[in-house]
Amino acid sequence: MLRKKIRINPESECLRIEGFIKEKRQEMGRKGALLGLSGGIDSAVVASLAARAIGPECVSCVFMPEKHTSRDSGKHAQLVATRLGVEYKTHNITPKLNNFGFYRFVPGNITISMIRKVLLSVVRSKDESSFESGLGKSNSKFIAQANAFYRIKPRMRMMVLYEQSEREDLLVVGTANKSEYAIGLYASHGCDDAVDIMPIRHLFKTEVIQLAEYLDVPKEIIEKPPSPDFIAGMTDEGIIGLSYEILDLILLGLELGYPLANIAAEIGCDSLDVDYVIGLKRKSQYRKDIPYTV
Repeated sequence: MLRKKIRINPESECLRIEGFIKEKRQEMGRKGALLGLSGGIDSAVVASLAARAIGPECVSCVFMPEKHTSRDSGKHAQLVATRLGVEYKTHNITPKLNNFGFYRFVPGNITISMIRKVLLSVVRSKDESSFESGLGKSNSKFIAQANAFYRIKPRMRMMVLYEQSEREDLLVVGTANKSEYAIGLYASHGCDDAVDIMPIRHLFKTEVIQLAEYLDVPKEIIEKPPSPDFIAGMTDEGIIGLSYEILDLILLGLELGYPLANIAAEIGCDSLDVDYVIGLKRKSQYRKDIPYTV
């Protein structure tokens, strides 16, 4: 039943999102839309929807690589922009990060492969604090440095987007999906959080894939493993410790109020996986509800 419920009508959903983008652009009085094009499936889908909603001539896309960005990311971002006919530019953020002293966050004796190994070992332990509270208590200083290592990248990209949006009077469009937002797999105040509108944040990753297929997003983008692209070889599913298919079905079951045992039984996953996702949701909630004095 959950697998059936997670299927959507791509045509009607695209029309609904396109209407939302068009409405918000008019409501905010902006000349066009601006988004970061990463070479991944989420930004490809959002760029496609924006181009359909307000016309490709009103959409600007920026690819913002840095020294650790995969070469395929630039190739795929360019491919999407060319197919859509939108304005496209590259803004390399490496010099900005260098000026900020960013690459010194990770001491010289710590290599990228070491960061990858520690992150994967911690996350795959299914410690519910994986994305919050410093990714666990062991190696806390090292993990804190790793957090700083990747989180400043989307924050720098957010600043690049807003600098251009202010100059050109453009609406900053986010590309976060529901799956990642639910478990906190994003950087607070980064380019997947601090934006003007979020057209696909109501969609699970597997639903975004359905839209991508309908919108004829290049096959190589749909089929490549989703990745944060901040360390070579890291994938979203490797970080999460679950496939998006299982994660999304668990999240949907929780959303619909299914008994926990029923979720695990219907999906065919371990009950510990359900508990793990509940923990991730709980640990990331404070980022969505900023505390204030009453």
